[in-house]
Amino acid sequence: MHLESDSHYGRTLNPANINLSSGGSTGGEAALIALKGSVMGIGTDIGGSVRGPCGFSGIHGFKPTAYTLTMKDFLPSGFAAELNILCSTGPMCRSLRDMELFMHILCSSKMYLRDPRVIPIPWTGLKTPLPTKPLKIGIMMNDGAITPQPPVLRALEWAKSQLTSPEYSSLFSVKPYHPYNAAEAVSLIRQYYYPDGALTHKHLLQETGEPMFELTKASIAAGDFRSAMDHFRTHGAAEGRQAAPVPMGRDEAEA
Repeated sequence: MHLESDSHYGRTLNPANINLSSGGSTGGEAALIALKGSVMGIGTDIGGSVRGPCGFSGIHGFKPTAYTLTMKDFLPSGFAAELNILCSTGPMCRSLRDMELFMHILCSSKMYLRDPRVIPIPWTGLKTPLPTKPLKIGIMMNDGAITPQPPVLRALEWAKSQLTSPEYSSLFSVKPYHPYNAAEAVSLIRQYYYPDGALTHKHLLQETGEPMFELTKASIAAGDFRSAMDHFRTHGAAEGRQAAPVPMGRDEAEA
């Protein structure tokens, strides 16, 4: 589970710079769309397999809430990583307009009639009513563990300058966002991806005689996964409650 696309056919290259990666695990689709070889595409995303390649190749994509779109018949069976992080079907397009069209058409097809896991929520998209008060937006320049490359930081600074412009003050409320213990989360997510210790992956590679990539070896972490995950979630929730106390109910307020 690393953001790369490689196989016995070779490594998928970035369409803008062949010295760079197109990302993964849907890097081929992203590169093809960026080169105008395809109008739009469909990806699946657990930890970034739509978002990563789209960002690498300069196209648009996002991970919808799980069960917004169907995943029926995508795979013959489930896979271990979904025990911890739900997978989601998402669009890969050249523009925001195309993503709106993609989501509108698929959500209007009533997929929930064929896949009971899909939640029957209509897609409002660009027709979503605007909020009556400023929309709160958190901007994260650095998560405390990873510093983005300079071009990414420039893009974030540009976005911040646009959102904080006086002409939009009635629409947006922009504040810095600081996630809880990102370094520990990065370490734990490797274990989230392999709750079986990557035994399935190892057995498949042994059957075919294929070598394991070095990045794959590095992403397989050992440890007491269950207790570490529970500890992180518990302490993260506690810190969140301290930062933003739950409002009192009416009876408590009156008392």
